[in-house]
Amino acid sequence: MYAEIGTIYAKHDRFGEALEAFATAEKLDPNYALTFANRGGVYEKKQQYLAAIENYQRALSLDSSIQAAAAGLARSQQHVHYR
Repeated sequence: MYAEIGTIYAKHDRFGEALEAFATAEKLDPNYALTFANRGGVYEKKQQYLAAIENYQRALSLDSSIQAAAAGLARSQQHVHYR
Protein backbone atom coordinates (compact mmCIF):
# COMPACT_ATOMS: atom_id res chain seq x y z
CA MET A 1 0.00 0.00 0.00
CA TYR A 2 2.75 2.51 0.88
CA ALA A 3 4.57 1.74 -2.36
CA GLU A 4 1.42 2.72 -4.25
CA ILE A 5 1.06 5.89 -2.17
CA GLY A 6 4.68 6.77 -2.95
CA THR A 7 4.03 6.26 -6.65
CA ILE A 8 1.05 8.61 -6.54
CA TYR A 9 3.11 11.28 -4.78
CA ALA A 10 5.91 10.84 -7.33
CA LYS A 11 3.50 11.29 -10.25
CA HIS A 12 2.56 14.66 -8.75
CA ASP A 13 6.23 15.66 -8.23
CA ARG A 14 5.85 15.47 -4.45
CA PHE A 15 9.20 13.76 -4.09
CA GLY A 16 9.76 14.24 -0.36
CA GLU A 17 6.44 12.62 0.48
CA ALA A 18 7.08 9.89 -2.09
CA LEU A 19 10.43 9.02 -0.52
CA GLU A 20 8.84 8.89 2.94
CA ALA A 21 6.15 6.51 1.66
CA PHE A 22 8.76 4.32 -0.04
CA ALA A 23 10.81 4.19 3.18
CA THR A 24 7.73 2.95 5.04
CA ALA A 25 7.00 0.45 2.28
CA GLU A 26 10.55 -0.89 2.51
CA LYS A 27 10.24 -1.38 6.27
CA LEU A 28 6.96 -3.27 5.84
CA ASP A 29 8.15 -5.44 2.95
CA PRO A 30 11.86 -5.20 2.10
CA ASN A 31 11.42 -7.67 -0.77
CA TYR A 32 8.82 -5.77 -2.81
CA ALA A 33 10.75 -4.89 -5.96
CA LEU A 34 8.44 -2.11 -7.13
CA THR A 35 9.23 -0.07 -4.03
CA PHE A 36 12.85 0.13 -5.16
CA ALA A 37 12.05 0.58 -8.85
CA ASN A 38 9.74 3.49 -8.17
CA ARG A 39 12.06 5.05 -5.59
CA GLY A 40 14.81 4.81 -8.19
CA GLY A 41 12.58 6.82 -10.50
CA VAL A 42 12.19 9.54 -7.89
CA TYR A 43 15.94 9.77 -7.39
CA GLU A 44 16.46 9.85 -11.14
CA LYS A 45 14.01 12.76 -11.48
CA LYS A 46 15.87 14.54 -8.68
CA GLN A 47 19.13 13.92 -10.61
CA GLN A 48 20.51 11.89 -7.70
CA TYR A 49 21.83 9.24 -10.01
CA LEU A 50 23.89 7.20 -7.56
CA ALA A 51 20.85 6.72 -5.33
CA ALA A 52 18.77 5.89 -8.40
CA ILE A 53 21.31 3.27 -9.49
CA GLU A 54 21.32 1.67 -6.04
CA ASN A 55 17.53 1.42 -5.99
CA TYR A 56 17.20 0.18 -9.56
CA GLN A 57 19.82 -2.50 -8.87
CA ARG A 58 17.98 -3.61 -5.75
CA ALA A 59 14.70 -3.78 -7.68
CA LEU A 60 16.30 -5.87 -10.40
CA SER A 61 17.92 -8.20 -7.87
CA LEU A 62 14.44 -8.92 -6.54
CA ASP A 63 12.68 -9.08 -9.93
CA SER A 64 14.78 -8.99 -13.07
CA SER A 65 11.71 -8.61 -15.30
CA ILE A 66 10.98 -4.98 -14.36
CA GLN A 67 11.73 -3.25 -17.66
CA ALA A 68 11.34 0.27 -16.23
CA ALA A 69 14.04 -0.44 -13.63
CA ALA A 70 16.42 -1.80 -16.27
CA ALA A 71 15.87 1.27 -18.46
CA GLY A 72 16.21 3.65 -15.52
CA LEU A 73 19.41 1.93 -14.44
CA ALA A 74 20.91 2.36 -17.92
CA ARG A 75 19.92 6.06 -18.05
CA SER A 76 21.28 6.76 -14.57
CA GLN A 77 24.54 4.97 -15.29
CA GLN A 78 24.99 7.09 -18.42
CA HIS A 79 24.59 10.27 -16.39
CA VAL A 80 27.19 9.11 -13.88
CA HIS A 81 29.66 8.03 -16.55
CA TYR A 82 29.38 11.27 -18.54
CA ARG A 83 30.13 13.60 -15.65
